[in-house]
Amino acid sequence: MKLRRLLVAFVGLSLVASLTGSAGAAKPHRKAPARKAKPRPPRRATPVPAVEDPTPEPVTTAPPPAPEPVTPVAPVKAAKAPKEPKARDERPRPAALDVGIGAGIVTRVLTYNDDIFGKLRGYERSLAPSLNLSLAWFPGAHFSSSWWAHIGLEAHGSYAFFTGSRSEGMTYPTRAYSFDIGLLGRIPLGRFLPEIGVGYGMHGFEISDISADVKKPQIPSVVYSFVRIAAGLRVEATRRIFATAHFGYRLILSAGEFQSAAYFPRSRIDGVDVDVGFGVVIWRGLQARAAFDMQRYFSSLKPEPGDPFIAGGAVDEYLGGTLEVAYRF
Repeated sequence: MKLRRLLVAFVGLSLVASLTGSAGAAKPHRKAPARKAKPRPPRRATPVPAVEDPTPEPVTTAPPPAPEPVTPVAPVKAAKAPKEPKARDERPRPAALDVGIGAGIVTRVLTYNDDIFGKLRGYERSLAPSLNLSLAWFPGAHFSSSWWAHIGLEAHGSYAFFTGSRSEGMTYPTRAYSFDIGLLGRIPLGRFLPEIGVGYGMHGFEISDISADVKKPQIPSVVYSFVRIAAGLRVEATRRIFATAHFGYRLILSAGEFQSAAYFPRSRIDGVDVDVGFGVVIWRGLQARAAFDMQRYFSSLKPEPGDPFIAGGAVDEYLGGTLEVAYRF
């Protein structure tokens, strides 16, 4: 029995040993992964200095390339920059038009000096009614306030309603008139407005015969034509009250019958005019004005022996006053 038990135990151990050996052969042995060696950076080669060849190499020059044909290109116009808008003139526009109409009176006095033979007759006529017109127009002032807005035109006219000139109980037809027109410039200086002008004008005082049989007395008619150079000033005392003054020189070109062979053919005549006035603004541009004016002509008669009249000089003076309604805008 013991032998049998030993045999069975031996056989069992043999089976266990065989099974254990076959299992160990089936599993392969795992090797540890080998570490990769890091590549070493290459060593920098020490530069060897180049040895220059003392013999210069021959230089070969390549022929220049043939010019390529040029195709004409149309010029390109540069685009115009947009114009900047002009700054708006904020200054108030000056008056563009001044027109007035008024009624007045006029007086004429003609005197001579050095009348050797006492043959010359003076003349005096006072307080004749007259109608007066005035105009000043500055076209540029309708659109602008720049300097050219102060260059314009002016005109004046007057007609006196004389009932006639009386002499020795007779009344002779008489008419008196004047007008002038010219260029006018002004310089705005705040409340002050200086003016300067140049123009042409005529001033007449004519006495006519009553008929072919009734001749007028020996008083020469005058028709002065002249070039006028004038300066003036307008002062705005307040917003509603203003004053004006003007002075003009008249270069006489002719004087009608006064310079004829029947009277004083070699005479030299000069003239001046003055006016002063003030005004009130009634409403907006509507104004009322009053003015006093004078025109004075002084003559050097230059007589010679044999002339019909001998005198040294003459003064022909006109005084007047006017009330006027005007509109200015």
